[in-house]
Amino acid sequence: MLRKKELQQYKDIAEYALKRCGVENHPAWAKACEIVEYIIREHERVPDPYRSHYRRLFQEGATGQELMTAILSVYGASHYANRKLGLDDAVFFANVGNRFLRTKGLGGFTREDGTRVHRHLPGMLCETVGRTLNEKLGVFCLQFWRMVERDRIAQQTPMEGLAAALADHPL
Repeated sequence: MLRKKELQQYKDIAEYALKRCGVENHPAWAKACEIVEYIIREHERVPDPYRSHYRRLFQEGATGQELMTAILSVYGASHYANRKLGLDDAVFFANVGNRFLRTKGLGGFTREDGTRVHRHLPGMLCETVGRTLNEKLGVFCLQFWRMVERDRIAQQTPMEGLAAALADHPL
């Protein structure tokens, strides 16, 4: 599983791209956020192992934007760093579901002896949640990272031209 620290740079890129490219004003972004908010808001309609996690996210006030940036960070890691991690791979789906479900803390408790007991997320549960999210939001996430890549290339092209001009005619 990808750790939160490993995904932070992709989450930062996604948040920056949302503002820079104006995606946060796009109707597709609003609809994607609405979809994930609906998923956790209607937690009573899903079977029990998922219901408790969706209810926890809903009660802790997870927003659509937080949930979507968590999902986008996994897609970003797949797009840039882990190209060998396929978009139809069980590990990829488990990572998407894991990050989605860990958007807010899992909770846990402290024993009488002072040791902290953390809740765990079963891998199959994460994979199933990830597959569901991919089915509903995968197209948006893929197009988002392609747009980020196009924007990055568009920024580099003028910089490369400047570097070539300075190489030919130094100041």
